[in-house]
Amino acid sequence: MSTSDGASADRAAPAAGRRRGSKPKHQNVTFLTQRLDYLFETVHPKNRGPYSYQEVADAILEEAGPDPDGKAPISSSYIWHLRSGLKENPTRRHIALLAAFFGVSPIFFFEGEYDLSVDQIELDRILKDPKVHAMVRAAVGLSDTSLDAVHSLVQSLHTIEREAREGHSADQ
Repeated sequence: MSTSDGASADRAAPAAGRRRGSKPKHQNVTFLTQRLDYLFETVHPKNRGPYSYQEVADAILEEAGPDPDGKAPISSSYIWHLRSGLKENPTRRHIALLAAFFGVSPIFFFEGEYDLSVDQIELDRILKDPKVHAMVRAAVGLSDTSLDAVHSLVQSLHTIEREAREGHSADQ
């Protein structure tokens, strides 16, 4: 069975593509590969590492459904090829599917006048968490002194949680 990108569904991505969040070893760096790297490294559930190529392909298939011919809309090996730079010209549909999966605008993948900065994408992604959004809204209007105190408290909480995780993993 082949996929819409012409790759065999039975043929897995190269070994580097099978490990969760692994970067391709021989990467042809392009704007697209940099953006895909950024998304794989930063967009994933809390308390776990990056998505695997197969997880992305499976989630896209589940969300978009198969193509009219019954094939998957995108394969894990094609995603690996895009991220490694071996494929450099994805279709509009592939860009739209990847953008929808990672929760960004398709414009994120293009250089130029309408280029979205990584900082803006990161902020949008962070603010999608309802608890973080509520905390930011609650902080609006506080004095600089109060904002500094909130920042210090958050940094302290990060330290406490990191130490708890490190202590927990050392006990195992």
